[in-house]
Amino acid sequence: MMDASLENIFRFMADIGHAFVGLSLFMLLLYMIRLKSFKSRTKKYTFVSKRERPVLTGSAILFSCSTALYSFLIIELTIGLNGAHYFWIASILSIGVALAVGYSLYVYFSYYHPFILEKRLKDIRFAPMISPRSGKPMTLLNEAQEDKFMSKEMIEEEEASTIDYDVWIDKDSDYKVIERYDTRFDPEVCSSCNFRTLMERRSEVIKKPQLHEQGLLRKSYECTYCRHIESRDVTLSSLDKEAEYESYEKDILDIPTGKMTST
Repeated sequence: MMDASLENIFRFMADIGHAFVGLSLFMLLLYMIRLKSFKSRTKKYTFVSKRERPVLTGSAILFSCSTALYSFLIIELTIGLNGAHYFWIASILSIGVALAVGYSLYVYFSYYHPFILEKRLKDIRFAPMISPRSGKPMTLLNEAQEDKFMSKEMIEEEEASTIDYDVWIDKDSDYKVIERYDTRFDPEVCSSCNFRTLMERRSEVIKKPQLHEQGLLRKSYECTYCRHIESRDVTLSSLDKEAEYESYEKDILDIPTGKMTST
């Protein structure tokens, strides 16, 4: 017969495990709700590239903690290990199970998830766009074609690898849309091991952008696979150009279909 106090402790541990699982699922659900709320696919792209990995990692940590608690309860209740000596044995075994689960999730997020994330981002970014004027699919221009529709500042941002622009054209009505993507948070291909596991670890503003003057940002990268480290200096848009783009994007979203004007 199990002692009443010990039974209460096990029940409390089970409740904590349930809470960890609930929080894990709640994080995932909240992430999906936030993702669905974005109308602009550029904002959706940025949200996924910045938030998906941290959300999944946090959810995985909570799941690993719940695994440790459930493993302990299964060992104690199923095998019936009573006493202080067996308590520590069950604790060590349950921690081992949690570490094994946690390490498996770490390997997945470090080496495999970047490729899945890359595909998700491509699906968001290159989904077909329908012209609000003709109702026909628009054409995405290639790098050589799009330059004549972009400003000097846009081209410089692309060359600095901080921002990437896509230009979509409706050939029937000459209506165009320029989309701006912040690619700073995307995993990159490591120059050392050639895996897409080069992640930005920190960034430092060397020079703040001014109203009519670009800024300078220094970014430090580390490969999660081979631990290769490198740094890069990139330019930041001036404040007036940033405000100009934000105003343009707002106009694209707010103007009713069929009344948009080319910008």
